[in-house]
Amino acid sequence: MADELFDAKSADGSFNLVNPSPCPLKAEGASSFNQLLQDHGISQELTDRLLADGWDAKSFRHVVCQESELAGVKKNWSWIPWKSRMTQQMYEDSLMQKPAKRARIETLQLSDLLLDEPPQIDINDSTMGISMIRRLLEVHDNALALAGTAHLARLKAYTSKFLSLVSQKFPPETNLRPPSVLEAQQADKHLWSCIFQLVIEKEWQVNDAIYEFTEIRGDMSSWLQPRASADVPPAQHLPSAQPMPGVPARLFLEITWNNHSRHQLSMAVRASGGNSLTLSPSLDPTLDVLCPDLLEQVLFLCGSGAVAYLAASPLAESADSPDDVGSSSWLLSAMHEQTAAAKVSRCTWLLSIVHTAGGQGHLELPPTSSYWSSERPQAWLHQGNCALILIPPLLYSDSAIPCQPQLLAASYRPLSALAVSSPAFAPPQCASAFASSFATIAAPLLPAEGRELSLQSVIKSIPRKGLFAGPHALHDGAGKRSIADWSSPASHDAFRGLRKALLQFCISARADKRLLARGSCPSNEPLFSSSEVSAARDLVFPSLGMQTPDNAWYVHPYQPMCLHAFEALAQHCGDQDIHLFPHLRMGVPTGYLNDIPPSNCFWPPKGQSGELIPLALNLENWKSADVAPEVTSRLLQEELDAGYCFKFEGTLEEAKSRWPVGLALGKLGVVRAPGRAERLVLDNSVAGTNSQCTVPERQCFPSIHDVSHSFPIRETSDRQMAICIDVKQAHKRCRIRDSEQGLLGFTWHNALYFFRCCPFGAVFSQHWWGRVGGCTLRLLHTLLFLAHVGLLFVDDFIFSQAASLMPLSGAVICLFLQILGVPVSWKKLQISCRVDWIGWRLCFSSGTVSLREEKRLRLLEQVRSLLRGGGRISTKELESFLGLAMWACALFPTMRAMMHPFYKDLWSPAATNFSIAPESWHSICNFLDSSLRFKASPPHTAIPAGAKLLSARHVPFTTLADLSKVAVTHKRLWLRVECLSSSRRKLSCASIRSLQAFERWLQHVAPLASMRPSQVADVEAFADASASGPSCSLGGFVSCPVLGQVWFTETFSVQEFEAAGIPFGNDLAKEIASCEALAQAGLILALSRLAPCSRVPLRLPSLCDNSGAEAGLNKMFSTKFPLGLVLEHIALLAAMHRISIDVSHVPGAKNCKADALSRPAEYPTPPDCLPCQRIRFGLSALWEPCPEVQIFPSSFTLPWLR
Repeated sequence: MADELFDAKSADGSFNLVNPSPCPLKAEGASSFNQLLQDHGISQELTDRLLADGWDAKSFRHVVCQESELAGVKKNWSWIPWKSRMTQQMYEDSLMQKPAKRARIETLQLSDLLLDEPPQIDINDSTMGISMIRRLLEVHDNALALAGTAHLARLKAYTSKFLSLVSQKFPPETNLRPPSVLEAQQADKHLWSCIFQLVIEKEWQVNDAIYEFTEIRGDMSSWLQPRASADVPPAQHLPSAQPMPGVPARLFLEITWNNHSRHQLSMAVRASGGNSLTLSPSLDPTLDVLCPDLLEQVLFLCGSGAVAYLAASPLAESADSPDDVGSSSWLLSAMHEQTAAAKVSRCTWLLSIVHTAGGQGHLELPPTSSYWSSERPQAWLHQGNCALILIPPLLYSDSAIPCQPQLLAASYRPLSALAVSSPAFAPPQCASAFASSFATIAAPLLPAEGRELSLQSVIKSIPRKGLFAGPHALHDGAGKRSIADWSSPASHDAFRGLRKALLQFCISARADKRLLARGSCPSNEPLFSSSEVSAARDLVFPSLGMQTPDNAWYVHPYQPMCLHAFEALAQHCGDQDIHLFPHLRMGVPTGYLNDIPPSNCFWPPKGQSGELIPLALNLENWKSADVAPEVTSRLLQEELDAGYCFKFEGTLEEAKSRWPVGLALGKLGVVRAPGRAERLVLDNSVAGTNSQCTVPERQCFPSIHDVSHSFPIRETSDRQMAICIDVKQAHKRCRIRDSEQGLLGFTWHNALYFFRCCPFGAVFSQHWWGRVGGCTLRLLHTLLFLAHVGLLFVDDFIFSQAASLMPLSGAVICLFLQILGVPVSWKKLQISCRVDWIGWRLCFSSGTVSLREEKRLRLLEQVRSLLRGGGRISTKELESFLGLAMWACALFPTMRAMMHPFYKDLWSPAATNFSIAPESWHSICNFLDSSLRFKASPPHTAIPAGAKLLSARHVPFTTLADLSKVAVTHKRLWLRVECLSSSRRKLSCASIRSLQAFERWLQHVAPLASMRPSQVADVEAFADASASGPSCSLGGFVSCPVLGQVWFTETFSVQEFEAAGIPFGNDLAKEIASCEALAQAGLILALSRLAPCSRVPLRLPSLCDNSGAEAGLNKMFSTKFPLGLVLEHIALLAAMHRISIDVSHVPGAKNCKADALSRPAEYPTPPDCLPCQRIRFGLSALWEPCPEVQIFPSSFTLPWLR
């Protein structure tokens, strides 16, 4: 019977809905068919009609079977989940975004290999909005309409009412919210289940059932009714398994000297799905970070940002050690103490680099280890704001005796959950179980792949910097026609033949080996001998297909360079500075006659600054020269022997006749700096020479930012090396025109002396050497040609290149300089992966930069000297500190933001009391301007001009009208006056606090900064603020096409600002710039909540309609109060979240969405800002973001913690 019922099915299994053709029935067939109809309750009248139309039993069974199957489908109707409502286009888009993964065959069943995973949409409250809900409902409506289940108009009515209930808005004071995405999905499921129940059980039409629940019944309004809004905790910086798009996957790195069986953390991380790399001599003797060759590779890995977490255990655990927490001598039984100290120092150094590159990590040592008190571990505690976590004794499978309890100094605060509950009683724990708990907590930091990696494979997979990726270096020191970054050639290969010849020459002379030896054993001797230089000169012009110029290697008097050959090579490259070499040969002009020709390589001057000082004849010198005359005489004799200056045999009148153009005598001085030899300088400013000489161009020097922005070399993942070359007495290599040497005179022991070469300090000296050095750098760029970076700061060259090429390229650079006769200070030559340049320590292996140790100690001593002064310091001390500190904070915006109170103190000198006669009081206003500053000194007083009148007889003044408040008697009046010329200053409490922060920052080791660029967040970010009277509102949003949107709107009162310690006045409208800056800080919290990528450095491009906040945030510094204080706290917040703000201006008219969020009382919340996407935070989250070092459990004490 079943076979007959399904005979009507077509070959493809579907029913044929066309009526069967009539066919004649036999008598027995007709009777059986008649019985069949009666069995199905068909009336006799209908039976006769069917028989007349030619129906038979087989045809009827066909139709009955169809209706039976349709009835079965009806009974099996069910609600389609939102995650399955996907169109073909949505499915194809999901396939494009799905990462390619390799199947782990060992864990798959046969069905997993044969059946594909059905496509699904991730339904959640954090990234979905009204637009996505509308799209899912429309997909469902169109599918049902196309299937003929219901009319599209009825389905659209259902969807419209559903969306109106989901997207309704409520005032903040009602504390109500619409249903979340998951709650809306549950309501949709309930409603369609009720609709199907009417259709199946009550036999309603689908359209009628939908109308019933859309228009008649109240189920939809009941299920989508408003909910009470729960208090949202402040934003926290927690990691997420879904990182910001474009951020590469990272790994877990374990550095340990334990046995292979005790690498439990790496094994547990892999088991939980993370990628891991273990460096331990127990695996391979070559995997020891104490090995110099391996260290450079590990530095490169740690500084690349590829390490999400570094677990460092420098001291091997012994299973047979005594259970004695009070002593750590058992740890050092198998190794020398010096080796153990080197391991601890090496591990903490690597931890600092990983943290600087945006990773997390921990250092594991016994709690009582003496190494905790050493410099690098202490620096790690403060750099990582570590949680000190006491973990229980671990029991390994290879021993029955548990190990000693250990202390983790972890920068990742969630690991505090691993701490023992009581330090007095810590029962042993299985090592594998502890590692599993650790891996579970650290799992959000790592990708879900679960592979064990090798060092070489990880290094090869490090992303390369794109050829056009920012940022780019602005200056290289050679002018506007030169660039520092030669990752790709910036000009034609004019020196191809010369490069090939010099490379072959250096290879045959093994010059690269000799150069590398200079890195460890400096020498005053040139790298190439005079005979080698002479032989190399014979190769120069023939290798270029040129005829050697006449007198090519002739050296003109009083300068060391071969100017004819230099000029010929510059012309061969088409260098633009065509006037340089003729003037070098004849003597360069000083600009006194305004006759210096431009080089066409630098920028026009900003304009004349300062007043013109007439030429003067100074017959005395500075005190620094007279205090030790024997030193000055010795230095002067060295200058005479070198030919830089000469003694004039004649009188002053004869000198005037000798140089009719002009005669000026400056003052000699001796510069004495710690760690450096004395240097003789000539002050030409007091003689009027500098103000009278005109220089037609302005040169721009590269900064440490240019070096950082040029790292790494683009389109390569090779480690880099650098060479630093200092030109000896660079400024004095340019001879001055004979007729203008009279402008550079001085006296010593009643004799006249004149410089024939440009002295250091003359305004034209740097101009001419800058042109020589710039031309040299441009030629060296062309000579090297292969991917490299080259910069020149005054007389200090630095070149970096792939470590495999740099030794040979460095040798070619040195040979080329010797060929041209450029004098090199060979003792200062450096070639290494770590070099010192203009006060900075550059590590090209790790891509980090730090202060040189002597700079750190000098700045630290200045800080401590100011603190010892008790707040009373001299103006000179404060200015000296400001100059060095601002330079040192160039790469550390958090510390630069703390400098604002010092400038307020600098311009707030201590007040002084002056007395005047009572009869002079009424005329005192004649000497004051509108700001109460003295235009001139009143008669018979010592009040200086420019001083500010603060009060008289204890009556404070703010305007001139306040002078009438003073009651004048016959007694003398005491005036309190603020004198800017005062040599003393008093530090404020805010400055003392900043000095203490600087002391903590500098007291252990030099802080690190990464040279690698931050990842630019692919987001749209706007923020705005509004203020009126005693309240202000902050609003903004961060939207990412992949991760969704997060928005905020918060209103704060003056009382809340006062409670948080934020010094705003009663009228917050006057502090709108500070409020706008706080709104931008809210974007940091929003991005951190949207994509907390475990400290991956991100740059947040945001838009702001307030120019003051924009300028302050981009510099992260302001001397205006309280904006400077606000920026200080924002800098701390940005540093904690590793997010830097790049603010651009947007007109207020185009900032509509953020403007509406910042004015919740005036405008409704934008429709695409869902309640589930909102974050809440208080002022404390913006003002006090930085955690301090904490101990877990809190009852545990550590005597060495300071």
